Amino acid sequence: MRHLYNTLIHTVKINDYSAQKTSHLTNIPIALLSLALGHLSVMPGVDWHSTIHTSTIQETMATQAGKTSGQQSIAYKYQGRTIDVMQVRLIGKKLYVINTNATVIHNLLNIKLNIANTLRNRWVLLPTSFSQYANIDTGLTVPSVMNELQMNGKVTELRDTVFNHQKAIPLKGLVPGSKITEIIYLSAIKSPLPIGIVAKQGSDSSTTYFGPWKAPKVFTPTHFVTYSAHMK
Repeated sequence: MRHLYNTLIHTVKINDYSAQKTSHLTNIPIALLSLALGHLSVMPGVDWHSTIHTSTIQETMATQAGKTSGQQSIAYKYQGRTIDVMQVRLIGKKLYVINTNATVIHNLLNIKLNIANTLRNRWVLLPTSFSQYANIDTGLTVPSVMNELQMNGKVTELRDTVFNHQKAIPLKGLVPGSKITEIIYLSAIKSPLPIGIVAKQGSDSSTTYFGPWKAPKVFTPTHFVTYSAHMK
């Protein structure tokens, strides 16, 4: 999926999904994607899992997204060794993050390194005014997942195939605003919900799987620190 560090992934803004659906009815691949997004929009939630490979880092994400809340665990490996683990929880407009690496906390929150060291393995509540808020909560709600599934320009329907042991309709296109090629796989059985994405740019690649379709149970951390400007 399109994620915080933008290795392969991007953030896409969509203003009016229903208007897009109507305007693309003559374009069959876009119409299929719009139909899948329509089914996704009424789902109570979805689990999605991504693995991203670059020349240096492997990133894995496990996410449970609901209507207004979600949670995510992200692990980063370098040469097979885990160098950082980050967790995110979104409950309404309250966004909490916890991280194991002080240097990542320092860079992510733009705070002093000595303060970042004290925040290792501690939940931090981020205000909506925080500059990275919109990037960190990407993919944590059903509407946000819908945004992540948009493709611009020419979209091509490929030959039906099997993806993750499921019959699938592949749609190939470009990630909006980039040269990243991606294939979105829609279920060819029952409702045409998305079941996966494969994205590539050069030697970098990512694979995402969707399901099951259920609402997440996200709980407010028992103890947390509230982010403030004095930490900078």
